[in-house]
Amino acid sequence: MIRYLVFWALLGLLFAAGWMCSASNHGPAPGKGFYYWKTSLEFTNEDWQLVDSLGMDKLYIRYFDVDWSEVHQMPVPIGEIQLPWSNKAGLESESANKVGAKKLELCPVVYITNRVFLHDYHPDSLAMRISRKVLSQTEGMVQNQSAIMGLSPHAFDEIPWEQYDSLATVYVKQINRIQIDCDWTPKTKEAYFAFLQAMKRLHPDWEIQCTIRMHQYRDLQSTGVPPADRGVLMCYNLAPPDNYQTSDAIFDEDLFRGYFKNIDYPLALDVALPLFSWGALFHEGQFKGLARDLDLDELKADPNLSPLKDNRFRFLQDTVYTGIFVREGDELRLDQASPSELDQAARLLGQQLPGSSLVFFDWNPKKIKKHEVSKLWNSFFSGR
Repeated sequence: MIRYLVFWALLGLLFAAGWMCSASNHGPAPGKGFYYWKTSLEFTNEDWQLVDSLGMDKLYIRYFDVDWSEVHQMPVPIGEIQLPWSNKAGLESESANKVGAKKLELCPVVYITNRVFLHDYHPDSLAMRISRKVLSQTEGMVQNQSAIMGLSPHAFDEIPWEQYDSLATVYVKQINRIQIDCDWTPKTKEAYFAFLQAMKRLHPDWEIQCTIRMHQYRDLQSTGVPPADRGVLMCYNLAPPDNYQTSDAIFDEDLFRGYFKNIDYPLALDVALPLFSWGALFHEGQFKGLARDLDLDELKADPNLSPLKDNRFRFLQDTVYTGIFVREGDELRLDQASPSELDQAARLLGQQLPGSSLVFFDWNPKKIKKHEVSKLWNSFFSGR
């Protein structure tokens, strides 16, 4: 009982600080945002200070993923974000009150795998189940958290509506938008679009957002335009990482510019740029896996690596690298957008898509400072 009271106090602070935007604020003004893609929601004093110094006003939090379960023959929620049960675990109320957190808006994000829409599952049922899960996470009224995190066939339905009290109802009314993240294909677009329409029918007052990959933006005749209120154009992951010939899978400036030729996309868009990196590992040209969150300076200083041309390195001995066994002579290609590439991309996007917000993927204080995100936002808005 005590832990629920503690959580309610924290949740009350979260809402009072403006994480949930008011129900009348549809069609958000252009702003500065970040995705939060960690598995637990933990904001420290330093995080709040950085939020304030950046002047950011939007935070897109991945609530959970949805995948198809072959065992249960239905979509199931996985990877639910963990909310803090005490000040020590995450949100620090004193810190939030000291900074300008009242301007920060929250948008729940749900990632759905494409294969969910390869199966015959009713879109209204999926929309209702996802909605209930989003609401229950927002309220913090989950009665059986361990069951919801598993693959129970009833995982979406374990929150009886009659257990929601009046205070929770007030909080629910503060949610007015949700973002769906799915890399749909021409084969799944009909089912996916039907699901988006079902979400809108279920929540006509919500703004239904969805992510748009660059290939979907370019090939809109074959992939279609989703029936959403707003989209976020994901300006990264432009090439296959498992191809040895790829120069940079996350961001390639030439490829990026090629997507903006004679396109008039019939959906209001915000844009997202990458602050993350990875290393693609190869043995004799064959892909072995990805090493996540690498840093160029650290790679240059690694005695087990010898720099090659461009963004490639060769291993000097057999070793285990980020959990992957590599042999002497294997190669690593560092994929990331450089600060100068991000600056040029921000300027181009500001010109091509005026009226958009610029969002970065994802929240990482170290990389935020290294890439001088405030300057990138200035480039984006001054390019209009």
